[in-house]
Amino acid sequence: MINRIIVCFIIAVVAVTATEARQIAKGSTRFGKQEMSRMIKYRVARSERTVSGPPTLVAYISINSRHFNREDIVFLARQLKQDFAKEPRLTVLIFSDYNAAKSLVFSVEQPSTYERDKAALRGGYNLDRVAGTESVSFSADATRPHDEIRIDLKD
Repeated sequence: MINRIIVCFIIAVVAVTATEARQIAKGSTRFGKQEMSRMIKYRVARSERTVSGPPTLVAYISINSRHFNREDIVFLARQLKQDFAKEPRLTVLIFSDYNAAKSLVFSVEQPSTYERDKAALRGGYNLDRVAGTESVSFSADATRPHDEIRIDLKD
């Protein structure tokens, strides 16, 4: 009985090691220790699924304003791709203010905070694993359009 347990354990260790080796060979999306230390902190204010068209998870997140630069936004996109790895389609609206991310609603009736909340929308990330597309857009300056800078992230 103990021999079977040991054999099963060895097989499991070999299988995990082989899987990790394949991921490294493919260019794994896992983060190393150095990258883990510079992870962009974000807060999910809310999320919802689309009801028309292809099912898509839409997340409203906020980050610190200092991260609205090319390097950090691309890193955040990579991080979101990993954090939502099981989602076939993902749209993320990126805000500089958590309360704005929580309260902004795109509808006919606009709440009194609509303009302020909309101004805090500084970027977006779109990932469609089915179609094979991935892009991010943002504005480094809060007074500019939130899609001022667009980056196609697919090879």
